Amino acid sequence: MAVEYRQDRQKAIWTAIAIGAAIGIAYAASRKRTNPFAVAKRVTRKMVEDGGDLAETGRSIVERVGIIYEEAQKVMEDAAELWNAGRKLLRRAA
Repeated sequence: MAVEYRQDRQKAIWTAIAIGAAIGIAYAASRKRTNPFAVAKRVTRKMVEDGGDLAETGRSIVERVGIIYEEAQKVMEDAAELWNAGRKLLRRAA
């Protein structure tokens, strides 16, 4: 009786292992394989399709950078004027 119980238990374990292996193999076989070239091709296609949006966004970024540069230039000019005014005051005080 104990021998039969052990054999049934071993059969159940091996059956579970076989089912698990079959599920794992089926899952691995069903996965879509992608290579880097296919991914790059897909990204390039998407960029071409959305090219108008990309160009508009790039133009907007360049305009904003230009505004920031102009404002920074004004701040530097003001700082230079203040520096010179401070130096003149120090010369007079000395």
